[in-house]
Amino acid sequence: AFDHLVSTSHFGAQQLSQLIGREVPYVHHGVNLNTFKPLSDSRLEPCPLQQLFDEEVGAWDDHFVVLGIGRNVSRKALPTLLEIYAAALADCPKMRLILMTNPKDPFGASLIEVASRLGVLSKLGFIVTLPVRSEEVSFVGDDELNVIYNRAALTAVPSLGEGFGLHVLESMAAGTPVLAADNSALSELIADGRGAAMPCYGSAWVPSSSMRLRPVDVEQARAQLVSLYQDWESGGARLRTMREKGLAFARERSWRVTAERLNPATVVRKDLPVTGGALSPTVEQIVSL
Repeated sequence: AFDHLVSTSHFGAQQLSQLIGREVPYVHHGVNLNTFKPLSDSRLEPCPLQQLFDEEVGAWDDHFVVLGIGRNVSRKALPTLLEIYAAALADCPKMRLILMTNPKDPFGASLIEVASRLGVLSKLGFIVTLPVRSEEVSFVGDDELNVIYNRAALTAVPSLGEGFGLHVLESMAAGTPVLAADNSALSELIADGRGAAMPCYGSAWVPSSSMRLRPVDVEQARAQLVSLYQDWESGGARLRTMREKGLAFARERSWRVTAERLNPATVVRKDLPVTGGALSPTVEQIVSL
């Protein structure tokens, strides 16, 4: 039971309204701008991603690094990202993909087997995270995650559907452009040139996820990825525009702004987590960010 219901995306509000038969208000998700932010080269301290590149593929600056991040479950579609990457490599010789996930998650695909079948395992790196309950837990803290976003040239999100898409907002706040599936709440985040879109097809209602899921078109997504790589090779004008628009968008979505936009009646007691989760910040904690 709940007293008030708020969605963090227009897509989520629409889906919830259809489920419960009444209008659901929208208040955007927040991002901690004190943690997720652009870093100068002098502040890009060594991290697992940097070490991996130093050891396996050489100089960081010589590669177009694509970051895939999220739990290895079917909805995140990480095998699809591997397919897109494999299809684009012939046209993008200096591109490399890093997946921050558990490649052997029991609820997902064996990403190592998929990469081997596609012939890209030697041109792929993993920062392994371990699933605990429904969350991803790793030895990479938020400060280090921000370094990883900053090190990447692009964050790729091929999900079948998202109620919000926090990794997209974090990446934008860090100043890293995003290529994301053009579906669900992701479409809102990358609209107006803030990100590049992976075209999708079809639509299937999945009760367990309470949303319509739309898979990425691999060939069209490959074309988008190649286009961004070629832009990087030629100076990065499009990537810079995406970065600037993404940064401006993220800066309007701090936790302080989110807290200010919440109707006071939404929260019954200020000492209760806003979203009800055990690790959710209180309103007072949000305003301090």
